[in-house]
Amino acid sequence: MRKRSASMLLLMVGALLLSAGAFISAWATTYPSPTNRFMRDSVDICDQGSFFVGGALKTTRYLGSSNPSANNSTIVVGQMYVSFQIPKKSTGYPIIMISGGAHTGASLESTPNGDEGWAPYALRNGFPVFNVDQAGRGRSGFDSSAIHEGKGRLILNDPTGAALIPNFLTLGPNSDWTSWFGHLVLPGTATTTGDITIGELVPHGWRPDDPNSVAAIPSHGVGVMPQFPIHSSTPYLRPDQTPNSSLTLNFTNSGTWGPTPFGPTEFYNLDYYRQNVPNSEQTLPTATCSTCNPQILTGAFASSQVWTSTDVAELVKNLGQNYGGAIVVTHSQSGPIGHHLVRILREQNTLKYLKGLVTVEGTSCSMPAAGINESDFDNVPYMVLKGDYSGTNASCTTTVNAIIARRLAGSGTAAVEYIKLDEAPSAANAWPQPLDRPIMQGITHMMMDGSDEGRGYDALDVMDVILKWGQAHFPKPKMQNCPQGKNKG
Repeated sequence: MRKRSASMLLLMVGALLLSAGAFISAWATTYPSPTNRFMRDSVDICDQGSFFVGGALKTTRYLGSSNPSANNSTIVVGQMYVSFQIPKKSTGYPIIMISGGAHTGASLESTPNGDEGWAPYALRNGFPVFNVDQAGRGRSGFDSSAIHEGKGRLILNDPTGAALIPNFLTLGPNSDWTSWFGHLVLPGTATTTGDITIGELVPHGWRPDDPNSVAAIPSHGVGVMPQFPIHSSTPYLRPDQTPNSSLTLNFTNSGTWGPTPFGPTEFYNLDYYRQNVPNSEQTLPTATCSTCNPQILTGAFASSQVWTSTDVAELVKNLGQNYGGAIVVTHSQSGPIGHHLVRILREQNTLKYLKGLVTVEGTSCSMPAAGINESDFDNVPYMVLKGDYSGTNASCTTTVNAIIARRLAGSGTAAVEYIKLDEAPSAANAWPQPLDRPIMQGITHMMMDGSDEGRGYDALDVMDVILKWGQAHFPKPKMQNCPQGKNKG
């Protein structure tokens, strides 16, 4: 165990957390070891590996430099990285997991405090798991030639170059914290601020006048602490500050580093933040969709709705031909990807292979924006899930209500439900009936990375809700034992 900082500020924050009934865990290592295993139980694997799907061949003179070469070269862009694991005994259709904005599939592999993630947990429950990095992001890579060309044009005083260099969505400690885990306030007050040099980070529920009080979110009580490893924290490493280092960092070529945040330091050092990556898929082309409203796909996430949804459709088709179908689970920014996926599969006459769709706190569930309607879900079980500290998504409510109305009118057979973990199950939000489940308060937006901070629920409890709903409503394939594979080596 590592000893905590003795700073008075951190002790005050800790005292406040304890007074609110929060359980403050020790700083545990997040490295695996023979006595510190991530998975809670072992699992028998039939097959595992990785591959790429999709992509397009681009011809460019800006392959590796902003100085255009005399000859054209080719580059592959828009491909999607997929890692997979197949259990020896498969009792469910494969699950395709898609992380949210500024994240990769790593957020679904294990939690920042070194616990089991959604992907291996689903595997242990008999589901083949296919975990992806969105096209243009993470291990899928991005289109560097677009940035090179944009820079090259600007060097030649061509203003059109600016449009080729996108603004990347990038998340960091204070933006993550204030979006999902708590607030940035002036010290000693509940007054929020945007200045990290004078404001301190505090968790949800740290005092009765929390900005997310009962008045702001009716189902949310005072003192409800976030179910998140807010104490799984280790210092960052700098090459010039490590033992026996001969390096001296050159800050002149790295942009502005700026002043030191006010603190507490622990909350800026969360292991979770290391998962963040830029949304580099914004280097990929966007598109128009003749059946979508609006037809021009715009905004920071437009390129992911074009490329990842197309790549996932190819993956679903492949899994459909080999396993009979697949279930897709999306999170946050990838929520609309699931809906565009429905349109693409319908257009390709392969919607039959989609055995279920789950939207976890999706940024949007809009059917018109994706060019689909409630009839597309007649044979596709659909579940929406939200946690605490966030309001009900109006577009998701509209979509679920439209599907329920269609069922009540006698059309379609697939189940549908909008599950609000911080509220009791409601018959108004489900067809044919709501899932019997506990009320879970304090579940943050990053619920796949959550730990039990004293209220009795963690990431796997949330995944149990998804699996329990799926057990009741997803179609069941014939159990498949691991076949005797052919050694290609």
